[in-house]
Amino acid sequence: MENNFDDIIESVLTNSAVWISGTYGTGKSHILNQLREFFIDKNYEVRSFNVESNETLVNFFNKITTPIININNNDQDFELHLSRLLETISESQKNGLVMLIDELEFWFSGMEHERRMFIQLLAEFAIQHKNVFLIIASSKDISIGENNNFRNGFKDRFHEIRLG
Repeated sequence: MENNFDDIIESVLTNSAVWISGTYGTGKSHILNQLREFFIDKNYEVRSFNVESNETLVNFFNKITTPIININNNDQDFELHLSRLLETISESQKNGLVMLIDELEFWFSGMEHERRMFIQLLAEFAIQHKNVFLIIASSKDISIGENNNFRNGFKDRFHEIRLG
């Protein structure tokens, strides 16, 4: 299925939480870079994460969740902490927050349930706030639970754009 960039932008703006999937070499990272530039030009705070980022997704996870004793039982605290981040961004005259996560399959590989839940909570947060967008990319299905794969576990939260 062919996806042009305008269609991808429309999907992101419509769905808030988008998963770009496809095999290696189908252009997922290129699209994330285009989205990064698009949202920077539109005056959004953009956080980009991949395996080689300076601010790794693990560091972001720790920064967001450190004040929270137990992420599983304190979803409201998690929401409050993310809301504070969003307020800070609003005060900086940005139009909103965009989180781009590339190579998610590497970050999930062998990781504990809390990190998987973190992505799920970020998606929920994006869906609930019209000026927050979460765009993830991975080359394969990602285990989200013992008998669930990523697509089935998140199909109601993420709009999938399949490349290649």
